[in-house]
Amino acid sequence: MRGKTICAEDLTAKKELALEVIRRLKAEYPDAGCTLDYDHAWQLLVSVRLAAQCTDARVNIVVQDLFAKYPSVAALAEAEPEDIEAIVKPCGLGRSKARDISACMRMLRDKYDCKVPTTFEELLALPGVGRKSANLIMGDVFGKPAIVTDTHCIRLCNKIGLVDGIKEPQKVEMALWKIVPPEEGSDLCHRFVMHGRAVCNVGLVVYPAVRRHRGALAGYHRQPLHGYQHFHRPQHRAGHPRQLCGRIRVRPRRHPRHRHHQFLHHLGAGCLHLHLGG
Repeated sequence: MRGKTICAEDLTAKKELALEVIRRLKAEYPDAGCTLDYDHAWQLLVSVRLAAQCTDARVNIVVQDLFAKYPSVAALAEAEPEDIEAIVKPCGLGRSKARDISACMRMLRDKYDCKVPTTFEELLALPGVGRKSANLIMGDVFGKPAIVTDTHCIRLCNKIGLVDGIKEPQKVEMALWKIVPPEEGSDLCHRFVMHGRAVCNVGLVVYPAVRRHRGALAGYHRQPLHGYQHFHRPQHRAGHPRQLCGRIRVRPRRHPRHRHHQFLHHLGAGCLHLHLGG
């Protein structure tokens, strides 16, 4: 009984935390939207496949030539995978992406009359479409409840405390469904991407203590973000002293699990000062 009580309290605290995160990110990024350019649903299907291990900015450039040469589902379905690969190669993994795009467009042509299906299950059955892609289509194209668990979403949800040490996309998605209002899920994930790129970019070479207090969610990171620490040590070589300089990766220490509920209690009580700049 005690375990169930603690679990219920934890879930309630996470729901309150989620609402506060939604409120702050809405204020910081009022215009939430997909950063992939598209005019039709099938184009977003293509772009999201190309975005795997590639930046959205590069995808937006590459698809201009692709959609100019193949302006419809039927046209792209007729193209050979090798011809598609020649265009999408700058996005990386060109062969596998071209193969999936070709198979997907041919299924849309043969089974769905060149239209994108409107159910989550049918989207998942398309070649090259996973849960992330299907959720993106459901939320952005059809306006239905969706949670897109990309890298930014997973990283920030763990750092903020919406999930506890969960890295698998589907598990993070299932956890968020329990605490995020369905109508807020799609836009929240887009705002996670914006916040992750603008403030919590893991690639920035700055000290964790500096980055921890930046942006709309300042004060809500329960652990330092990744960063670098520079080192400087002497190295002697062939009788000549030489200084070797470089940097080492600093991995954050996680909060001990037995202190997690205490952290949520303090967060709810407003004991963390939030640096919002007004």
